Amino acid sequence: MKTVKHTLTENSIVLIISTAIVKIIGAVFKIPLATDRFLGDIGFGYFSVAHDIYMPFYVLAMLGLPSAVSQITAKYIAQKNYYSVKENFKITRKLFVILGLIFSLLVAILSVPLFLSSASEKSTVLSILAIIPSIFLCFIISVYRGYFEGFNNMYPTAVSKIIEAVFKLGLGLVLSYVVIKTTYNPALASASAMLAISFGTLISLLYLTLKLKRHNPLKDKEISNLTKNESNVTVKNIMILAVPYVLASLSASLVALVDVLTVKTYISNATVNYLGVVSQNLNVNLSDISTYLYGLRSKAFTIYYLIPTVTMSIGVGALPLLTEYRTKNDNTSLKMNTNFSLKLISTLTFPAAFGLIFLSRPIMNLLYSSNDSLSGNLLLLYGIAAIFAGFAIPLTTIIQALNFRRFAVRSIIIGLVIKIVTNIFFVLFPNINIYAAPLGTVLCYLFMSVYLIVVLQRKSRDIDYKNVILKPFFSALICGAAAFGISLFSTQKAVTLIAILIAILVYFSFLLIFKTFTKNELCDIPFVKKLIKK
Repeated sequence: MKTVKHTLTENSIVLIISTAIVKIIGAVFKIPLATDRFLGDIGFGYFSVAHDIYMPFYVLAMLGLPSAVSQITAKYIAQKNYYSVKENFKITRKLFVILGLIFSLLVAILSVPLFLSSASEKSTVLSILAIIPSIFLCFIISVYRGYFEGFNNMYPTAVSKIIEAVFKLGLGLVLSYVVIKTTYNPALASASAMLAISFGTLISLLYLTLKLKRHNPLKDKEISNLTKNESNVTVKNIMILAVPYVLASLSASLVALVDVLTVKTYISNATVNYLGVVSQNLNVNLSDISTYLYGLRSKAFTIYYLIPTVTMSIGVGALPLLTEYRTKNDNTSLKMNTNFSLKLISTLTFPAAFGLIFLSRPIMNLLYSSNDSLSGNLLLLYGIAAIFAGFAIPLTTIIQALNFRRFAVRSIIIGLVIKIVTNIFFVLFPNINIYAAPLGTVLCYLFMSVYLIVVLQRKSRDIDYKNVILKPFFSALICGAAAFGISLFSTQKAVTLIAILIAILVYFSFLLIFKTFTKNELCDIPFVKKLIKK
């Protein structure tokens, strides 16, 4: 039998590695799309608007709902109530099919105002319609992923995510390239890239369906003959538990949707005088400024979003275990795993965020060949936001696993209100314009992260700040300074890569110097354990 921490480490590593692979594939997909060979800035603007409208529904289905299914499943497994596990799967599958249809229709309705708007905005509708099949399929996928995760098996989720990403990458680049070269229409090319995403989702669902058919975890379990009334599995109970996870998972993608509805919309309808100030030093037509700026913002956002997405995996990996220990009243394991989860979050968040801050302009030049100050400043602001978002997003899941759901919901609602208000306030100033988006994101997650850490401290009073926060923070700060110093020698891409590699070596060296991880924690990592034995 696996030890407590070994299981948590394995869950986290499986999800972190798979998420990293998926995000790298996603970057390989999105970065070429933004170039003139594929969509260009205007076409990528169409793609980004459609993608940001789609993302809340995608995240809802792929992260929020699986977490709810996972916690319910883990709770019943801890009680050895396997009949309820089986009933929960059946009910949630039917429920999520209905939800998939409802939200697919909602996305179609959201596209109507764009269709009735200007010609530029109308072109975005094609991309939105192409992504609707993926939304429906995602809701069905969520049931399967949550089911396996409840059994502490993260591998089906990891493999299905990679399968989805690979098909999206291959088919998306091919279709968009062929369409842009044959039609010279960036709107049609953007829609073809979105259609590839829908196809990747379909292949992912087929894999999970076959996986469950061949390797159902319940096959070796003894299922009692309880009636439905005795199982306590109802649609109402599922929905009540799902709401906090839905809000938590949506917090990141709703931030992007708020940017579309506030910053981009305001700039699209701004006065000529406003656009005149914004267009200084920009070689773009006034009618295309909002789409162009939003495309630049989306490039920076794509890089930034890697950080909270990866740290979110830690919360997902910890969820079934924390639920199990809380159900069994195993407070020792609960405290140990909570601290270990926070340490993993710190270890990933700080170096990545400081990297974006210290190397903002070189990174934009490395990935997008954008050496302008606008792109660099956007990424710098998103790097600051990443420090807080890297903590806030996984903490919403951890807080709920500890049964403090109302605090997670409260932090999300207040954070989004802060985001909306600051977006609207800052975008009124033409000299700030698109910078309003990352500024609002910084303030939103600053509040959420501080609030959730305070709640966690007050409720548990067992956070080991020295090892969990301070040691990773100072290690990351040193590595960021080292990278910045090297980048001063040259703006060439090769120097940027060298700076990043040296920063990584410096970071891990100081983690060892500060003894951030104990020998037991290192031994729980499978490949490290083998090295130590040798």
